[in-house]
Amino acid sequence: MTQPIRKDTKVRLKVGMWLEFIILSRITLQDQKEYFILQDPNGVRHFMEASLYEGYSLDAGKTVNCKVDHINCTGRIFLEPDHPHYVIGECYFFPIRSLTEKEGKIMVVLEDCFKNTIELEIFREDFHQEKLVTGLNCYIRSIKKGVPDLEYYG
Repeated sequence: MTQPIRKDTKVRLKVGMWLEFIILSRITLQDQKEYFILQDPNGVRHFMEASLYEGYSLDAGKTVNCKVDHINCTGRIFLEPDHPHYVIGECYFFPIRSLTEKEGKIMVVLEDCFKNTIELEIFREDFHQEKLVTGLNCYIRSIKKGVPDLEYYG
């Protein structure tokens, strides 16, 4: 009897691809930083810096949906887990922490849901401040290392 022909079942990871990873454990390495060890669908293990994702409720045994964010020249794969509060392309309100004007531009420092600070540069003519502004509505362009990249739409 002959064996059936099978295609290779390995998933080739590419930048921009979303996959489910299993969180195996959390460890401290020689650099004194804590990392999650994640396993991809092929059984390959990857490190992800834990301090960047403290508010994400990531624990050993859970699965997490991650985007393959970057693959460097040595083949190391950098992952960005799905944000628990924000969705890319959606609009959210972000409180203002500080506001300064310089050379026709306004530098706004905003705060996200995990108290990360986000700097945003806005052209003076695009910023309408008829009243005291406590925050801005911004679109999420992307999320990198747990921090949203914002776009103000005025």
